[in-house]
Amino acid sequence: MHWVDPILVVDIDIRDYGPGGLRNPSYKGQRPDLDPEGVTLDSLQ
Repeated sequence: MHWVDPILVVDIDIRDYGPGGLRNPSYKGQRPDLDPEGVTLDSLQ
């Protein structure tokens, strides 16, 4: 596994999230209005 620093935020739609990762992800575009450092998994739920 290789961790990277966040440099941008994108908007995606998913059907489900599980142990295997994202299910049917669909890219919707970039979110220049959001700070990558301020986005966490907790803030998305």
